[in-house]
Amino acid sequence: MGTASDLLQQHFDTLVADNARWQTSLADEIVWELPYAPALGHPEQLSGREAVVRHVTWFLGVVEKFRFFDVRVHAFADPTAAVAEARAEGLIKPTGRVYRQEYVVFLRARAGKITFLREYFDPVRAAKALDAPIVDLQSKEDTTFHRRKQDSGPSPESTRPCSRFASTRLRGGPPRNSSGIIRSPDCRRGFSS
Repeated sequence: MGTASDLLQQHFDTLVADNARWQTSLADEIVWELPYAPALGHPEQLSGREAVVRHVTWFLGVVEKFRFFDVRVHAFADPTAAVAEARAEGLIKPTGRVYRQEYVVFLRARAGKITFLREYFDPVRAAKALDAPIVDLQSKEDTTFHRRKQDSGPSPESTRPCSRFASTRLRGGPPRNSSGIIRSPDCRRGFSS
């Protein structure tokens, strides 16, 4: 099993069912990216075999009867890379809740070992099953913007409405929250009526 698509299928087949075998497929320098894991308070990236095994061991300790199904592995023209879509379900032991998830996983391989994984999943589903809060999803850029704004006070341009809403504001505008603030992902700031 040397191609990335073979290793990705093996990843789904053995992660839970034969974890010792799964561990043998990992390169020492593996990097596992979990872009949405910070929403659960988990690291965004695991570097090295030890960190990856520790994280998977934690997961296997809190879940039972976990299984992947509807796994669809898609090979790339480059045999060192592949992507898969999979569904999974299991029972979270501490909460007694069923955990259902859909995953998209990218894999890169070298010398018959997994060197890179990037796993996308829905953190809201995970949070519900784990009975865990969703940690603030604000980007670093947004946090920096808001921190700068708090430190320096409002700038003249921050008190003007975003151009996208300027004409709707004149016609009564989009709905506002109870404080009269409109939030727009396009303009990254609100304005009061």
